[in-house]
Amino acid sequence: ELNVVAVSPLGQDLPIEVKSTPSGDGDLVEFTPGVVGRYKLELTYGSEVVPGSPLIYIVQEDRSPTVFGKGLTLGQVRDVCLFKIDGRGMQGEPRVEITGRCRTVVQEDKDEPGLYIVKYIPEEVGHTQIHIFWNEIEIPGSPFQARICDAGAVIPISGWANLLDKEGRMDMVVGEEKLITWDVSKAGPGSMDIEIQGPKYDHRLDNAGPGRIKFVFIPRKEGTFTLNTKWNGVPVRTMQVVVRGGKPSGRVVLTGKGLVSAICGEESVFVINGSEGGDGEPEVKLSGIDSAIPVSCRRIGQNVWEATYTPSRPGTYLLNVTWSGRLVKECPLKVVVEPPSNASKVVCSGDGLRAGTLGKEIKCYIDTRSAGQDELTIKCEGPHGKKALSELNDHRDGRFTLYIRPQEVGRHSLSVQYGGNHVPGSPFNLRISAAPDPGKVRVYGPGVEHGVLARYQSRFICDTRGAGAGQLTVRIRGPKGAFRVEMQRESQKDRTILCKYEPTEPGDYRIEVRWSGEHVPGSPFIVMIFDTEEELNRFLQGGYSPGGPHVPQPDFYGSIGHHYSPYGNMGYPMGTLSWRGSQANIH
Repeated sequence: ELNVVAVSPLGQDLPIEVKSTPSGDGDLVEFTPGVVGRYKLELTYGSEVVPGSPLIYIVQEDRSPTVFGKGLTLGQVRDVCLFKIDGRGMQGEPRVEITGRCRTVVQEDKDEPGLYIVKYIPEEVGHTQIHIFWNEIEIPGSPFQARICDAGAVIPISGWANLLDKEGRMDMVVGEEKLITWDVSKAGPGSMDIEIQGPKYDHRLDNAGPGRIKFVFIPRKEGTFTLNTKWNGVPVRTMQVVVRGGKPSGRVVLTGKGLVSAICGEESVFVINGSEGGDGEPEVKLSGIDSAIPVSCRRIGQNVWEATYTPSRPGTYLLNVTWSGRLVKECPLKVVVEPPSNASKVVCSGDGLRAGTLGKEIKCYIDTRSAGQDELTIKCEGPHGKKALSELNDHRDGRFTLYIRPQEVGRHSLSVQYGGNHVPGSPFNLRISAAPDPGKVRVYGPGVEHGVLARYQSRFICDTRGAGAGQLTVRIRGPKGAFRVEMQRESQKDRTILCKYEPTEPGDYRIEVRWSGEHVPGSPFIVMIFDTEEELNRFLQGGYSPGGPHVPQPDFYGSIGHHYSPYGNMGYPMGTLSWRGSQANIH
């Protein structure tokens, strides 16, 4: 008779119902959980424990994980799109399916167990379906639809050369109408937005037929305008428009980056155009709170001058330009001088700068605290041009942690630049090995074959060539105190390992060989060692054990240790392994 006992997370026995199935070939067990937690079902038939008992059930709240992030609704081709799955406090794990050509990585947050970060890189524009499953059940709201666009495919019909001058600006006069027609046919689903900064203007943004949008801009006042074009919120192009009066107004015009910012030790330039300001010469002063910066002027045309200066101290300065003794309109201007950056003082460290394994995240550290303020750029490519997924974590103190997940095997080039210059050691060469493949490990030799104790040769070979990077673990069980395990190889780079265990008693020996935790082909190997040749022959003919019938299960011992090599870890004696039933403990 089947007997079932259900125990709740509170340690209480639960009422259960056992009834026969309609077909009569089994029993149906039903119980109703009352609280969230771990339930245990103990099953016996007569006085014998049913194999597999006890059964463990995890009961959790009737709720689904939450998902959030921009990557659920919007993405850019060839860029990393990201969203998160919050399953904290819940049992199980997510699975994500994304339609279309893309690469997807799902990983659990290192600091928040149960919070999963999903990154994908779409390879084509369009509407992408994102299916999210939790414990193989699709969550409410799934599938989500993301618009994948390509801002780089948004271009003006006539090209940039017809819009901008040689300095990359657009020149206009007050009241002039400028029409720009954009080709968005290959940019994917989305909408255009143009942010305008400037004194006063009118503008329109309309459809101009299939795959085209027209933008009309009419400045109503003199000055400098900035037009920032975006597609689905992604910047496409920023243009500067210089607007002058419709007739000569006697105005002096200032242009150039040196009117806004500069870097210590580097020459900065701006232009003073007085061609409409009448005869005269400029006088320039650039002063800070406790210092001034000399500015030199050189005539480069009729009433046109080039001003240059080289700041030596960082800070905020005021720029005053006068023409024929009169202060030029819009002066004084604020000029921000930044300290120079020094890429040679950036320090990169960590194992991730040398090697890694395909499918596993590698990590390195970047310290820019001694290098000044500038832009840090990262680029990691494989031997066939595939970009590795990378994430730069800014600690807000000049230090960064870089996480890289390679997408192919082989040597990768990791470029780390600061202010456009390579840091020491960049580009780094990373050797990315294939993921461990236990199926490629070969085990052979007399040590995994039956034999006679007096002349038994216990050595065997583990050949890991072609198995990728991994950890070799050998565990052997046998009569207590009957053997010891040794492992050796010729050199650190040798992928062929010789194993010996020198048995001193006859008996049943079980040899387990694992590569990165997985059994290799043939493992576990069952080896029978006998006192005499006659016993061996009887065993080979069937029905004989060296320990005799009904021998109690002994304690089993082996040895395991670790030694790092470029190919993984191999075992060395450093402790005793005792197994009982299905439980393994390392002491």
